[in-house]
Amino acid sequence: MNKVLQPLDTARRMHDVAVAQHLDGAERLDNFELTRSICNGIGAEWFPAWARCLVCAIASAVVPTSWIHDLDYEAGGGWRERWIADWRFLCNGLRAAWYTYDWDQLRRYSTIVKVLWFWVMLRLFGAAAFNWRREK
Repeated sequence: MNKVLQPLDTARRMHDVAVAQHLDGAERLDNFELTRSICNGIGAEWFPAWARCLVCAIASAVVPTSWIHDLDYEAGGGWRERWIADWRFLCNGLRAAWYTYDWDQLRRYSTIVKVLWFWVMLRLFGAAAFNWRREK
């Protein structure tokens, strides 16, 4: 399967939003060449493009979080690195909801629920997408 190279303006926007949301690992998104080739938004690489676009539209505040998570999964490692990557996704997703929406906006709380759902799905089914490397 050929990977789609993300547009440069999208990569810049993801970096800027991640910084504004105070996401852990936001500085890693400033390598636009790498992020454009690896990051694909919310959803597995095998998702049809229309499904990934739909999920990203439904949870737009979490897309920069997913880009950082894509970098974590690409870097790979063992079970510990996968746990850290998924934990970072959860914490960053909650942070994204916090910094994107005010306390009185229902979207903050619906985003939190979506992040929890995505995290559970990552823990259950994300292992196939993780770049497993032999531990030393």
